Amino acid sequence: MKANLISLFSTKGGVGKTILAVNLAVALAQEGKRVILVDLDLQAAQDMSRMIDVTAQYSLYDISAIIDKIKALGNIKDYITLVPSAGIDFLPAIKRPKQASHVTIERVDSVISMLLDKYDFIVLDGGKGKGEAIRSVIPHLDREITVFIDADGSHNPDDIPALV
Repeated sequence: MKANLISLFSTKGGVGKTILAVNLAVALAQEGKRVILVDLDLQAAQDMSRMIDVTAQYSLYDISAIIDKIKALGNIKDYITLVPSAGIDFLPAIKRPKQASHVTIERVDSVISMLLDKYDFIVLDGGKGKGEAIRSVIPHLDREITVFIDADGSHNPDDIPALV
């Protein structure tokens, strides 16, 4: 079964997209779904890791560097970080800011493609704008959530449609 791939992005930073992605992933896990949260926000490396209080040993960047070995062994979940307190798995795109320029469409696509049959949901925090990393997953997307704020910086929850 192929995972439902949900991407969250915004045109501006600081609008609550990361907390929304984390809460969505945890809520889905609480419903008994197998969920991985993927942090593709290349401009805010480690923000999500701090938010969920976990240090990943491997990143999408690391996995993509040894993707052929992982495909041969079929053990990608050995490189994914478990977040026991939330009941989700976690994969950051990068662990260090200098890795950001090496996260290409091909690298993201190769890793996401391997995750599609391992989870019920893949929740992607896409960062600000639609950079190359997010564009690479568009062919796989089931839902895309854009987080908006009003011009004055305020949020109006009544303006956000339900996800059903």
